[in-house]
Amino acid sequence: VIDGVVRDKFAFDGLDASEVENLSVLKDGASAAIYGSRAANGVIVVTTKKGKIGKPTISYSGSVGLSDATKIPEVLNGYDQAILINDQNRVENVDPSDMKYYTQDELDYLYANRNNFNMLDEAWKQSLVTRHTVNVSGGNEAVRYFVGGSYFYENGTFKNLSYKKYNLRSNLEANITKDLVASLNINLEWDDDKETLNNLYRGLLQRASSAPPYIDGKPNGTFIKWHPLEVVNGSTGYNKKKWSSYDATISLQYNVPFIEGLSLKVMYNKFDKHSFIKQFNRPYPLYTFETTGGHNHICTDVVKSVTIRND
Repeated sequence: VIDGVVRDKFAFDGLDASEVENLSVLKDGASAAIYGSRAANGVIVVTTKKGKIGKPTISYSGSVGLSDATKIPEVLNGYDQAILINDQNRVENVDPSDMKYYTQDELDYLYANRNNFNMLDEAWKQSLVTRHTVNVSGGNEAVRYFVGGSYFYENGTFKNLSYKKYNLRSNLEANITKDLVASLNINLEWDDDKETLNNLYRGLLQRASSAPPYIDGKPNGTFIKWHPLEVVNGSTGYNKKKWSSYDATISLQYNVPFIEGLSLKVMYNKFDKHSFIKQFNRPYPLYTFETTGGHNHICTDVVKSVTIRND
């Protein structure tokens, strides 16, 4: 509930901390009952800032930082994967001459490159986070105002991922008479989200580390059917999403003069949200290279075939 109006998650996510005057949580059934069945799990009540009597006050807050994962799961490198596969084959009594086994020359190659073929390590990077807010408030006995604007931006831990948000809020109060107060609250929001994830993190985490992702700049598809780094680099297209919304609330409050603490309030709210999604899929080549080694587990730089993927 924001300023007395029941809202959805989109509106709550759009709030900036600099706009919030008070936040309370209603957990007991009696206090939450007025909001109906949707309040069964509790109610979060948010009151945004309003103007106060006094000279105009301008405040600014800004921050720039880096964001990173607290923990990234550790996975086997190519050499350890090969050892595990060999052990599994022996347990299952696979013939030692079977091509599933990694030979000693292949194990030596993977050990020498055990830290070079991890797709997640190659794609991962710290993300930049920045936030800026400017607020103006003030007023007198007759009119009080609060105007606040905010900007938030964060790029992703992978290339071609980003999110930015603009928000503008204006709260205006005016005393029509001594006991009658009119208010107008307007909130405008614009969101821009660029993402191509589609379980991309899982794909990078689960890719085998037994072959280089690229050979001579060509995406290596010798042992895989799709290439997560091509998705990260934007070679497969994009998925751009934009939202815009406006929220206007008009209210009249009459403070009954002969009964202290009693007031009558009528309110009208209008909320509208628009979304724009643009998707573009672009086919990309995936190269299969000739292999070498005792059981053909080492890629050479000789192209064997090219497959056009459309992920």
